[in-house]
Amino acid sequence: MRPVALLIALTTMIPIVSGTDAAGQNPSGDEQRVRAILNTFTDVWNRADIEAFTQLFAEDAEYVTRGGTYLRGRPEIVRHHAELLAGAFKDSHVTWTPLNIRFIRPDVAVAHVRTDVTFAETVARPPGAGMVTVVLVKTGNGLLITVVQNTDLPTGPGQR
Repeated sequence: MRPVALLIALTTMIPIVSGTDAAGQNPSGDEQRVRAILNTFTDVWNRADIEAFTQLFAEDAEYVTRGGTYLRGRPEIVRHHAELLAGAFKDSHVTWTPLNIRFIRPDVAVAHVRTDVTFAETVARPPGAGMVTVVLVKTGNGLLITVVQNTDLPTGPGQR
């Protein structure tokens, strides 16, 4: 098994029995697996590991980018992000902070996530913040991302 496949298998199929959420509660094993996928997303983004990035998504996934581009299917999502990570977002650093995770069905989870991105010193671009909605589904291969809606948060005086 390739190291990336092993990482995905470990983060999605093995229950994590320790840890607490922001309220000091011990989340369920399913919620921990969602958190592990969200952490894996940021890890593979920050390493620009497009092979591992590919494995996070369902084949029929959909992704709405920060700029409003609607991407359909894993190949289109991966192609778009490979271009970003080699270009405008090269050497960027993303942090995802889950604000809420809930299962709307036993096999479908929705996560609302605060996202922060910083750019390499060589890029003349200010840091950005956003709100991401992620829908994950349980499959025979563990949890996979099936929908992402990425929205920029407003910046400036009086904004959070």
